[in-house]
Amino acid sequence: MERICCVIGAGEMGSPVLPPKRFVICADAGLRHAQRLRIEPDLIVGDFDSLGETPQGEHVIVHPSVKNETDMLLAVQCGIERGFRSFLLFGAMGGRLDHTLGNIEVLRYLSSKGCRAKIIGVKQCAAVLTDGETFSFEPRETGFFSVFSLSDCCEGVSIRGAKYELDNYTLLPLYTRGVSNEFCGSGVEIGVKKGSLLLIWEV
Repeated sequence: MERICCVIGAGEMGSPVLPPKRFVICADAGLRHAQRLRIEPDLIVGDFDSLGETPQGEHVIVHPSVKNETDMLLAVQCGIERGFRSFLLFGAMGGRLDHTLGNIEVLRYLSSKGCRAKIIGVKQCAAVLTDGETFSFEPRETGFFSVFSLSDCCEGVSIRGAKYELDNYTLLPLYTRGVSNEFCGSGVEIGVKKGSLLLIWEV
């Protein structure tokens, strides 16, 4: 089983079950979630303005508060530097909308680096597919999902097995064609030939 880099941010987070083979990075106040859930982080990264105090130890990486990157982006960069290619982001939705959008950009960054990544939220999850990537769901999946173009356009978008299917479709960010599709009891596969496609689904 592949070891997964789990990054915990300060957004909304329930009590998820993290994979057994994991490397845990807390981004700033994400440390509070880890402490609440009794998860021992392997690394703690940030400027710690949200946490309100600076943790101590060899596993703490402190950044200045005036910087260009978010703490979540700095955390995933640490994961990439350590050789990880699969990421789960927790505490990355809810709260401030700009932080949620920033974390979606982190998904896009990871996808551009050839990494597989998901945001695991309390009620929703998200992933980004880029240039030929696909994403599959098991038949047991229920509820709604939506896709959005994060590029000027997404070419060759395909959705198979859902209520509303697409075949080699060009999805533009100006329209809402990809919103509120439904799982219907069969496996669903979503793909994009060119561009960055945002996928959001209910849990």
